[in-house]
Amino acid sequence: MKPPWQIELEKNLGDSEYNDMAEIQQWIMETDGNPNREAWCADSLNHWLNKTGFEPTHSPAAASFLKWGVDIGDTPQEGCIVVFQWTSGPDQGGHHVTTYLSQDPDNPDNILCEGGNQNREVKVSSYPVSDVVSYRMPVGYTPA
Repeated sequence: MKPPWQIELEKNLGDSEYNDMAEIQQWIMETDGNPNREAWCADSLNHWLNKTGFEPTHSPAAASFLKWGVDIGDTPQEGCIVVFQWTSGPDQGGHHVTTYLSQDPDNPDNILCEGGNQNREVKVSSYPVSDVVSYRMPVGYTPA
């Protein structure tokens, strides 16, 4: 069964900077009051966690999730929080945070993740497992 924050996230699949910027800016405002930031993956996740009764990081930084919740090791569970370290491309040295959906059936070296600010929208994306820094769950969360 999907965790409540992922169920809430899925209500926003397809929302993007192009057609839902007012809502995305509200998520950003909930975190730090700066609606002019381009990075909002952590803001969206903080919003969905808070909306479902789980303590968010209250930080706009994806890396803030490295100190949040409980590290669940190398075996992801559906809906767990995934923190990535970008090792290439224009965001090299940065982080991204999203939720785990499943292994990518088209690429065994990748996982499918649902989250915000994935190519400027809330969507499912495929990412390399080699870029995963941590899989995490909220403190006290027990899957149903």
